[in-house]
Amino acid sequence: MDYKKAARQICRKLGGRDNLEKVEHCSTRLRVTVKDPEKVDLRGLKNLREVSGVVHDGADLQIILGPGTVIRIFNHLYLTERDEMQRASGRRKSPGYWLKKGVKKMGDIFIPIIPALVAAGFLKGIVDLMGTLSQHGILNIGLDNSFYSFAGLIVNSVYAFLPILIAFSAARVFGGNPYLGAVVGMMMLNPDLQNAWSKVSDGGVTYQSVFCGLYEVPMTGYQGHVLPVIIAVWIMSALEKKLHKTVPPMLDLFITPLASLFISGYLTFAVVGPVFLKIEDILLLVVKGILTAPWGIGGFFMGGIFSATVITGVHHMYTVLELGQLATYGFNYLNPIASAANIAQGGAALAMAIRMKNRRVKGIAIPSALSAFMGITEPAIFGVNLRYGTPFLAAALGGAFGGWYAALRGLGASGTGITGIFAFPLYLEKPWDYLISLFIALTVSFALTWILGGREENLHVTSPVQGELIPLAEVSDATFGRGVLGPGVAIRPSKGKIAAPVDGTIEVTFDTGHAVILSGRNGAEILVHVGINTINLGGRYFSCRVKKGEKVRRGDLLIEFQKEFIEREGYDLTTPVILVNADNYDMTLTREPGRVKKLDEIMLIE
Repeated sequence: MDYKKAARQICRKLGGRDNLEKVEHCSTRLRVTVKDPEKVDLRGLKNLREVSGVVHDGADLQIILGPGTVIRIFNHLYLTERDEMQRASGRRKSPGYWLKKGVKKMGDIFIPIIPALVAAGFLKGIVDLMGTLSQHGILNIGLDNSFYSFAGLIVNSVYAFLPILIAFSAARVFGGNPYLGAVVGMMMLNPDLQNAWSKVSDGGVTYQSVFCGLYEVPMTGYQGHVLPVIIAVWIMSALEKKLHKTVPPMLDLFITPLASLFISGYLTFAVVGPVFLKIEDILLLVVKGILTAPWGIGGFFMGGIFSATVITGVHHMYTVLELGQLATYGFNYLNPIASAANIAQGGAALAMAIRMKNRRVKGIAIPSALSAFMGITEPAIFGVNLRYGTPFLAAALGGAFGGWYAALRGLGASGTGITGIFAFPLYLEKPWDYLISLFIALTVSFALTWILGGREENLHVTSPVQGELIPLAEVSDATFGRGVLGPGVAIRPSKGKIAAPVDGTIEVTFDTGHAVILSGRNGAEILVHVGINTINLGGRYFSCRVKKGEKVRRGDLLIEFQKEFIEREGYDLTTPVILVNADNYDMTLTREPGRVKKLDEIMLIE
């Protein structure tokens, strides 16, 4: 794949470099904010080969590219557009803007940390598996082996010092100095504080009076906690940025870091830490209450809505809760539900791959299903299931039933960061329950998709004009005749009016009025080009009756032309009808050459 070319194409579809305000990425998506949403060619963007799907909300777009591809395209796009995308925004804030911004920030904080969590979780699963095999005499290795000692150190280091990683990443996201952010994380783990995981065994909690004896706060560390760290770093970053603007340059190096750390540190221990510790505990209790609801209904509910939260990006918020559950209960009860939901999306995509005849759907569905089985669901959701609707709902039900079984059995993971088949080592205490929950999710989603499925989006293309239908190879212009622009047919018109060959949207018009490109409901783009080299007429004798973006129905008037005058000037009025984005579809000619009436079917696009 030519990633540089793909980045340029995406940039053009987004309205060019001048329309880009901000570009970021996560593991599968390019997250873009544009200045003028009207300049974005959404249809063209969705039809790019590299793009699995697009989610747009006003000026904010999420372009699903898949793991590996997204970082390469981002690098090319970012290096080119960096100055443009950092310009300040003057957009009016829409309702819910701050909530969406908060969710997005939370995702931006945790995405860079995920590899460390995945490594720790997977390594812990391997160690637990080897320990189980050793205890049952299957594997001859002592538990005092250096592998266990060093692997334990690695795993424990990630979880024990996780607040430092979170603080560093949060400071980068909030625009502060990441190293000052790391210091905030370090001070919240200071060994002079009582370890949060061992304060009971250490003999109780000590307290410190604050604000001149106004009240007391517990002197405990924040091991395993997330929200207090993020809020503390947010305060530090906001204070640092403010001081950079107000402190004289000569004193900035000395005053800004000192004031930022001391003020934010004092507020953290005196206010932020205790308050948000309680808030985090309440959130964990609420989630626990949902997941432990009678008869597994909480797991059913969470499994059903999980994929919907992936669409909005809200699922990144779950990381806070998963880490909190690991720190508080020793197990992650959200992970099996997420795994069931992901497997269900893969099952629905797999059913579509087998069920559908469309080459493009099959080409996307098979790798998307495999990706979902490994925990990355965006390609399956946006590329296949959401597009057809019914498979997404079937997958939601599959996730619901898989989550129901997981909750009913009290299934919990020993780590976080990975889902699907690769998360198996996290469930060694109840391996069969984990496999059964995945099997239920897969079976329900596959069966429902197979039975209900999604309609084949076949497009029946009709003749835009009355005349004589001829093979494309007989067109005198080699560009059309050799199929350079795509497959199709041609018509020698007997009348001077061109009608829409399908229901769809006008994608491209020309100032010369001699041609249009319109897209059908399945995304197929059709070029209707009146005459050969008629562009040289400069618009004389042509009148285009539609505009870009206009919705049209089959038979609506697109172009009028003065047939006699054009032929008198020596131009060939043979009109090619071309499938432009043929790589994505199968095209079949449904009419033999000969006389054809306007709106007679001439092609089938699958």
